[in-house]
Amino acid sequence: MASRGQPQPTHEWDGIFRSSLLRSGHVVAGIALALFSLILLISLLTFSASDPSFTTAAGADVGNWMGRPGAYLASLALLLVGWPALMLVPMAARLAWRWIVGRDRAGPQRRLSIGLIGVLLTAIGVATWENFPTRELTAGWGGMIGMVAENPVDWLAGVAGGGFGNAIRILLAIILCCIGIVLWWRSLGLKSIRVALPGRTASDDDADYDDQDVVSPGAKARPTRITGGDDSDDDDAQRVEPRR
Repeated sequence: MASRGQPQPTHEWDGIFRSSLLRSGHVVAGIALALFSLILLISLLTFSASDPSFTTAAGADVGNWMGRPGAYLASLALLLVGWPALMLVPMAARLAWRWIVGRDRAGPQRRLSIGLIGVLLTAIGVATWENFPTRELTAGWGGMIGMVAENPVDWLAGVAGGGFGNAIRILLAIILCCIGIVLWWRSLGLKSIRVALPGRTASDDDADYDDQDVVSPGAKARPTRITGGDDSDDDDAQRVEPRR
């Protein structure tokens, strides 16, 4: 008499359902974030000081391609961090792509934190270089955050005075922008996509990224032997008896 198959435990079906629901939520959130990054990019590129915003009381005509919402979104981003707000677009697109394809096992919190720190440092560096408000940008190129954070640089340049103070300002601006751009680039994870040169191996710090695409020209994959049971059985099987 044929035995009937055992039914699947209820808790396993619950786990599968929760995993599928979480995966669907990540996909929906990734698509929404991808659309937001596209809207933010178009809004920033088509920004106009004559559009209605949080800092201007313009007329009804809107030149922004995303309409009135895009004009307000661009003005808010530029008011906070200035033109370095464009660096937020690839960060959001990268996170959206990871959510859609399911490469979110490592968690984006640390990467997002590093990227935001890079954006802020770049905004401070830009404000250190040029912090004068203009008709187009109320808070200048580095936004309000950059304008407030670079006040100590103004004090230091004023104490130094003359050409030496300007040299200090330029040097600090270059250093801050370089550090910010490096951190921002690091947060994108693009460093893990490369072609490995002969004799070069992946460094230990690449272990932070779970989506490495390292291509080695001419490299062949070594076969992996799957064994079962205790490892001592394999050692006994490979041992060669001496001839008598």
